[in-house]
Amino acid sequence: MNLDNPHTVAKFEKPPLSFQQVINAEKMTVEKLKTFSGFENVSEQEAQHIIETLNCFSDIIINHITKPEYHADP
Repeated sequence: MNLDNPHTVAKFEKPPLSFQQVINAEKMTVEKLKTFSGFENVSEQEAQHIIETLNCFSDIIINHITKPEYHADP
């Protein structure tokens, strides 16, 4: 892997999570969000909005990858 190339994607060898593991995953909190770089100084209200947005995106992704029969062409 060429680490000098900014477009290089790191591949991590972790076993895939089961659907149940994803559903039961620890939920994001304002405190947890603020531990990530770039989110340290967001307000409580902005942090809640970010978390709600992340949850919406996560639902879309989970539904997309776990229910392919709903996305089949007619």
